[in-house]
Amino acid sequence: EALDYCQRWKAKTVGYDVDDVYYYEPGLVEVLLPTVLMGNFHIAPKLNLSGTSRPSAPSEGGNIQVLLLEVDSAYWKLSKEDRKLLFFRHAESLDFKEIANYLSLGSEDAARMRHKRSIQRLINKLGGRKPFLDQDIEPKEETGQQESQELE
Repeated sequence: EALDYCQRWKAKTVGYDVDDVYYYEPGLVEVLLPTVLMGNFHIAPKLNLSGTSRPSAPSEGGNIQVLLLEVDSAYWKLSKEDRKLLFFRHAESLDFKEIANYLSLGSEDAARMRHKRSIQRLINKLGGRKPFLDQDIEPKEETGQQESQELE
């Protein structure tokens, strides 16, 4: 119930309907970005997202055109720096070393981390990652009980 409440609250504050939520994974976003950045929305039926060939309901993420449009909309909500980095990586197909040189980041690892964070910000603009139930570790038995059992 707490998870549902959090989803409803986030949807209300961000401005989307909970029923319309599709959770994007980083791998899917990275597959869609080159098509979005090059503006090749007409090749959507040719994209292989390693799913079934049967189209599913748009709310289940099966409508590739809708996915592309959502990623495009979220992309333009990012900062100019994030957009530039994602463009270099996914439209120009530059490696992280070249991106680091172009953006004066200092190292390949810095470019890789900035890319990872840019993808995460893009996912946040799309509604965020899929929530998960975090379970606490069950408490261990008291040592006093174990000692009394050993003495018997």
